Amino acid sequence: MIAVIKFAAALDCLALGNYKKGIINLITARTGIKNDQSLWIRGNQTAEDAVEEIYDYARNATLHGRKDDKKGRPDSMPFNDWEPARERAEALARYCLLTCIDWTAQNPGIDEPDHWKTVTEA
Repeated sequence: MIAVIKFAAALDCLALGNYKKGIINLITARTGIKNDQSLWIRGNQTAEDAVEEIYDYARNATLHGRKDDKKGRPDSMPFNDWEPARERAEALARYCLLTCIDWTAQNPGIDEPDHWKTVTEA
């Protein structure tokens, strides 16, 4: 669980602290996969589904408590197996970090990380 939260924090940093929407924009910009298309990661999730699981359900529910879960999940899941979510969070965080570094290397004249969320090609 803690690993999922830390990967969510890494994605939030790369998204410049714009929470779920910023992370979704980062993922779609860096992968080139549209918001409603399945990502390559195990579980066949869309970017929105992955961010909901990683950021909202794991991070926010753990740090702030779950208030209203429209999908019928229990308020807290201390004994839930978080390994699949950790794998997905790690894959997304690693991929986004590497592609942000690559984009920055390909564009040395641009020092505004906000471009990571909007530009898909160098």
